[in-house]
Amino acid sequence: MIPYVPQPVWNIGGFEIHAFGIAAAAALNTGWLIVFFRARAQRLQPMLATGLYLMIAVAGLAGGRVFSTRGESAEGLAIGGSAAVVAAYCFLRRRVRAPWPYFDVLAFAFPFVWTIVRAGCALAHDHIGRASASILAVNFPGGPRFDLGLL
Repeated sequence: MIPYVPQPVWNIGGFEIHAFGIAAAAALNTGWLIVFFRARAQRLQPMLATGLYLMIAVAGLAGGRVFSTRGESAEGLAIGGSAAVVAAYCFLRRRVRAPWPYFDVLAFAFPFVWTIVRAGCALAHDHIGRASASILAVNFPGGPRFDLGLL
């Protein structure tokens, strides 16, 4: 069984900084850098690509946040993703003729961003699964359970 390790938290100047917050910020910044340099390498407009990335990130986070606060994480993911797609369409609609190369740049960055964010989920233990006696279960204080962020 995997031992339970609580999420690291640092108190700096009256602020609490959680490991998940650091991972989320690192993921967003990594995505921005990948999109910028990949767009430049593909001879696209890097500032347009990073603007698109920012628009999708803000829309996805805002849309997902609305529903995740109500305890409906699956709906939050669907609404966040839908909001991001609508934002991307509105952002690119009048700016470029062929938006697909920009979506290719975003798709290239996605696995890197997702991996870093999921590492933050593993640190925060925010996707706790069902009780289990498996060797892959985490020995939480309330009993062993799957940690879906870790798996």
